[in-house]
Amino acid sequence: AALQRGETADLKVVEAQVALRRDPADRDLARDRLARALELDPRNATANYERGVLALRDGDTGTAERHLRAAIERDPEHLGAHFNLARLLRQEGRNDEADAVSLVHKRLAILETLGQLDDPDAVESFGGVAQVLSDGGDFDAAIVELDAGIAKQPEAGVLRVRKALALIHSGRGDEGRQAFEDAVRQIPDDAMVLNQYAWYLATQGVS
Repeated sequence: AALQRGETADLKVVEAQVALRRDPADRDLARDRLARALELDPRNATANYERGVLALRDGDTGTAERHLRAAIERDPEHLGAHFNLARLLRQEGRNDEADAVSLVHKRLAILETLGQLDDPDAVESFGGVAQVLSDGGDFDAAIVELDAGIAKQPEAGVLRVRKALALIHSGRGDEGRQAFEDAVRQIPDDAMVLNQYAWYLATQGVS
């Protein structure tokens, strides 16, 4: 019946957004339209996000958190939902949770900049994020990113080599050599890994 009347969750979200743009102080109509959107599609990411942001503006953090998390569950790459959830958690003094969400938001923001947001689990995505973090001097975060990539893509020699080099460049040479040795053991037929390890041994003067 709703579809016959031309009602969809997305349309109700647009009506809510238009209402807020017309008069940001008048949120009643927006709440009404978003409530209807969620009746039509409780898992709609945009409806949950907009409802969460609206609740955050109203100071209703419980409602805001519930809807922002619902938006993320539906759309794990939703930048705005991660950003606002981190802000909410920070306001409540839940700093460890806020830090974790902020890290995800930072990763997504980097992926968006790299044009890789559509495939966040690709080898190139993990490598690209790690490179940006390393270039910024955050080797620890780069290594965490590479570990996550290796867990999902264990045969990706490039990620293992990048991890070894990140460890070495951060002053953790012994761990870097161990990472190279682990890579050679795990994927012994990967020519790139073997070549990079040989280069490392030659430049470090070890055998």
